[in-house]
Parts: sequence; C-alpha cells; structure tokens
Amino acid sequence: MRFPTPIVNALCAAAAVALLAACSSNGMQSPAGIGSVQHSSVVHQNHYTVVSAIPKGFVGVKNPHILRIGAGHDTFVKGGVYVGQFSATAINLYGLPNKHNKAPRCTDGPSSAPNGLGYDASTRTMWDPDGGSRSLIPFSANCSGEGSPIAESNGQPSDIAVDGNTVYVADNSLDTIDIYVSGSYTGALSNSSCLGGGFGDAVDQHNVFQACTAGQIIEYAGGTGPGVLLSLTGIGAPIGMSFDNAHNMVETDLSTGINVYAPPYSGSPIASAPTVGSSTYNQVNAANTALYVGDYGNGTADVYAYPSLSYEYSISNGLSAANTVEGIAVDSQGHQATP
Repeated sequence: MRFPTPIVNALCAAAAVALLAACSSNGMQSPAGIGSVQHSSVVHQNHYTVVSAIPKGFVGVKNPHILRIGAGHDTFVKGGVYVGQFSATAINLYGLPNKHNKAPRCTDGPSSAPNGLGYDASTRTMWDPDGGSRSLIPFSANCSGEGSPIAESNGQPSDIAVDGNTVYVADNSLDTIDIYVSGSYTGALSNSSCLGGGFGDAVDQHNVFQACTAGQIIEYAGGTGPGVLLSLTGIGAPIGMSFDNAHNMVETDLSTGINVYAPPYSGSPIASAPTVGSSTYNQVNAANTALYVGDYGNGTADVYAYPSLSYEYSISNGLSAANTVEGIAVDSQGHQATP
C-alpha cells in the first residue's frame, strides 16, 4: 500500500520535481507523478509515509597506490569518490581525478535504494543509509567488505553523518535526526521548524546540522537540544551539506545551486554558484580543492573546483539518470586536487 505525499512548495522547480523518486513497500523505486512522491515502508508492522529521499553519493577509492596525473602535475591521490544511485543495487567507487570518465574501480553492495552516503575518515568507512532494507550499512575502504548493518527501526534513513562512535541519521519518515551510539539507538533530534523532507544531515565540530527541503537548516549545538533554525538567505530547497577546513558550510540546493556560509551561519552566502544539473548531496575533499556533487537530473557525479565553485567535469561511466544518482562520499587521503 502506498501513501501519496505532496512535494513541499520549495521543490516545485521543474527540474527538481520531475526526477524525485518514489519507493514502494518493498523498498524499490517506482514511478511518481510530477508534484508528488511517495514512500511506503513497513517496520515492525508500522507504516510510514515518507517523502522520497534525495540521492546521495559517497567518495572513495579502491586502489591506494600513488597516481601521477599528467605531465607537469605532482598531484597524488589516495582514496576516491563513492557514488550511489537510488535504483541501483551497487555503489560505485571511482579513482580520482577522473576527468577522462573512467569506469568505477570497484563496487560495494548489494544495496537496496541507497540514499545519501556517509564517510568516516578515521576508519575510512563508507556508510550506506539503505532505504530498501531500512538499515545503516558500513563498507570498508576500497570495496573490501561489508560490516554488520544497524537496523533503522524508526523509518527510512536518508542521510548519515559520523562523529566518533556516534552516527547521526536523517530520518525523512519523521523529519528527525536519529542517533546511534556504538550501534545502539539512543534517541532523536527534532525541531518543529523542519516542515518536511528532512533529507540531509552533517556534523562539524560536534555540531549537527539538518537540511529540510521546505527551506530550513537546523543546527543542534553539540548534537543536543531542540536546535536552532538558522537565518540564512539564498536557501530554497537544501539537501546536501559538507564543511571545509575553515568550518564553512557548503550547501547544495535544488533551487539555488551551491551556497557557502561562514560561521556562525547567518545571512548571505560568502560564495555561490549555479549547478550544471539537479544537484543534491555533496562533499568537499580533504585538501579543500574540489567539491563533488550528486546530479540526479543528468545521472552524473559533478566536480567543481573549490573554493572557486567553477565547474570542472562530470563522471557518468556506470551511472544513469534513470537510476537516480544521489549519494556522494569522498575518501580523499593525502594530497588530492582536480586537474
């Protein structure tokens, strides 16, 4: 049984609405009409009405060997970029840089409706908030194996952020941030200002941020409390968030493109740029030289120079717009740059 849910007004941009996915009760994607998307999930016999999760990708690299990029370049890359597709059963890992659009080095899976991806740099673990199995699945670096999944008993996981032994999960069934400590559920963060479509979350300096597609970003200082609605201009339908080394928030928005906000995250962005497609989740690499963005409209992972935000190239090999490219995660060890 499926329960239709109208897309919030902020998502009414034609490119954004047309490609939002809908998920049936078995976790598989099914067609949705423009202007509405729906999810129906069953968890312990409880039904949840869920706005379709926006795609999220993860960046990681299988081959840890040193790569030399082109004559005259001394850029060395260890790691890669993980890219997830909502309707695919595998998550692709691409070597970096990949301006020649090479095929993925390897894949993680099986997965079932992966949404936004997460990454734990301390252990080089890629996390799949799996919408089909309603679980949080860890994968070791370089496609070297799946760990023990954690059941998400509250609803559909949409995004995931890691802070030490704590995992924060954007639950778009309930518009909450569910908290798991050492694999056990300990509670949830919520704020009534999140009016619908709590698709994204991120962590910086132990502060937790929640993106709600009706046009709100909530900050939970220290990962606790009711949170505070940030007063930001330029926000339309926020999905992806990541942070650079100066703690600037890099936000990808279905309506307004890429926006960068400096602490304490109020007012206008310090930088902004349009995107080349329908951009959702994002991640800045460790060297702060590149920004990777999932583009479900074009079925690509788009690469922008950072901090200039100028478009560089797209990765499409092994990806498809029909499969709804969503999640992005970056495993950017060592010195990494975009040529």
